[in-house]
Formats: sequence, structure tokens, C-alpha cells
Amino acid sequence: MHDMDSHDAHAKIVMGGMWGLKTNTLSGVTNLIDLYAKTFNYKWQYSQDQDFLEKYLFTLYKNDCIDHTSHKKIKWEHSVPFPESANNKYGGFVGDRVSPFQTGKINVYSFSKESDRVYLFCHQSESDFKSCHALIRHFSEQFKEVILPCKHVDSVSKMIEGVENVSVLPIVDDNQGMKYYMDFYKEKYQFLGVGLLSENSSLFDMSDPENSFYTQLNLNKKELEEKYNLC
Repeated sequence: MHDMDSHDAHAKIVMGGMWGLKTNTLSGVTNLIDLYAKTFNYKWQYSQDQDFLEKYLFTLYKNDCIDHTSHKKIKWEHSVPFPESANNKYGGFVGDRVSPFQTGKINVYSFSKESDRVYLFCHQSESDFKSCHALIRHFSEQFKEVILPCKHVDSVSKMIEGVENVSVLPIVDDNQGMKYYMDFYKEKYQFLGVGLLSENSSLFDMSDPENSFYTQLNLNKKELEEKYNLC
């Protein structure tokens, strides 16, 4: 399935979480995965799961598959239009990243609202942190202390080097970041989420995430980047 019409999103021939397989003939998948992982010495990088699916699985079933797609330009021989349906309950498209706030499973915004310390939660790809660089520096001036949960500790720590009141908190994934907040920070730090983690994620524009990180917080990306000499 490809339900996001963007040249750089949902553009892989098989999306990591958007496929299924019905067969009685496939065996040894774990061996295939192991052989593939050995080619990069088991040091996984983002999107390699989709590379595996394209190179190892898709080639086996490319003549016996169907792709439902919303893409207008990116199509394959096995592509057909995505079925029309009612609006999704959560998210803007099938495969959208849905925050815990959208589903009502967690309400981190109810804690420590007046605190001068903040738990600043950004999207977790390296490119997202680079986009939020000026935003992070801005909030370091607005708050006494900033805790920044992060999957890319080395690169992000180097990025904000010299900003003394920002502390990078190593995390494995969003769930761990949320758990840390609830277990250790909620009594003294207010939660500030960016993008889909914001209190009202409907204000986030998936088609222009770099600017939307700022506009949803009433900030101007260009002005802040010029202020901190990041252009």
C-alpha cells in the first residue's frame, strides 16, 4: 500500500509496515534476513528493512502481487488506485504516524504546565533534529533547562554543543521517551512536543514538515535560523 502522494514519502516499492503476504511456499525468511544483515555487519540503518523487502522478497512475488496506491506519478505495473473509504479515525492516511495524544492513550500535557523546565520531544530522525536546530536553541533561551530525548546522541550533542542548559537524554524509541517522562520528569518539567507529538497535532503539515515544526508553535524558521547563524 502507498497512501501518501509524495515524491519522497511512501516511494519505496514495498513499504516497511504497508505490506502483507499469503503463501505456502516461503521458508527460511530468518536465514534471508541474517544473510542480508551480514552485508552491513548487523549495523542497521533507517530504511534497510525496505531495501530487504525489495531485493529479497518482492523479486519472488513481483508477478503475483497488487499495490493499492494514492500516488499520481509513482506507479508500478502492479499498481491500482487506493480504494475510496471513509476518513481514517486517526492520521491523515494509511500508514501515517499517529501520536499517543491523538488516540487519547496518554495526556502528558496535564503535568507541570507552569514549570520553567521543559521536556522537549522532537521527531526522532537525524534530519528532523537538524530541521529543529534553531527551534531547540530558541527554547533553550525560553526555559531554565531543556531535556531533549534523542535516538542520535552523538550527532545531536555535537549540533547543540555550547548550549549549556540543554541535556540530551538517550532513548531507543518514542515509547521509551514517553516512559521516561512519566516516570522521572512529569513532576518538575512541562512537556513540549513538536510535530505529531504536539498537543494539537492537526496543526502539523506533513507535506512541509521542516517549516511546520515552527509554524505550529507560532515561530518563524527562517528568522530563527538567521538569529543563530544556521542558514
